[in-house]
Amino acid sequence: MGPDERIQNRLLAADAKLFAAFPRLARSRGAFWAAYLETAYLICYPMVPLGFGVLLLAHHSAATNFYWTVVVSASDLCFLCTIFVPAMPPRVLAEDPASRKVAGNEVRSLNLEVLNRGSIQAVTFPSAHVASTMAAALVLLRVSPAWGAVFLIAGVSIALGAFLGRYHYAWDVAAGALLAAGVFLASQFAF
Repeated sequence: MGPDERIQNRLLAADAKLFAAFPRLARSRGAFWAAYLETAYLICYPMVPLGFGVLLLAHHSAATNFYWTVVVSASDLCFLCTIFVPAMPPRVLAEDPASRKVAGNEVRSLNLEVLNRGSIQAVTFPSAHVASTMAAALVLLRVSPAWGAVFLIAGVSIALGAFLGRYHYAWDVAAGALLAAGVFLASQFAF
């Protein structure tokens, strides 16, 4: 039915407070960091299948059911919750000055093209990108700590890229990470 302006404005206001409290965040989108975080956000798409590949290559095929349970549950819960938080992503809101393109950042242009052609054109709350990549990282930390650490660094980078690139609000990024942790902890009892 479209965005709920009240919810959307609250999310924008919370982000504005965060940027005001930490002004260096807004300026952290310089050339190197912008390219790094945009690239991190772009790799959220292959992270889940790559995590599964790591499980197989590291001879942890016994953990595949656990992996898929945690990752798919975290992702699906994000989409379920989204219907209760209808909002547009900050990148499409003209009044969000932080969502402007960074000149010379081709990766951002690619991210925007992917999202313009393949996204639901609304923000998922919690962020499914963050939830799925953090869920994959947490499972890998349990079964293969070295690979888990690599995936955790990538997951944190994706979360920062999602917020600073204005693909998601701070609240949905944080909620995605917390949801992944909650699903991971709850799923450990079943496996």
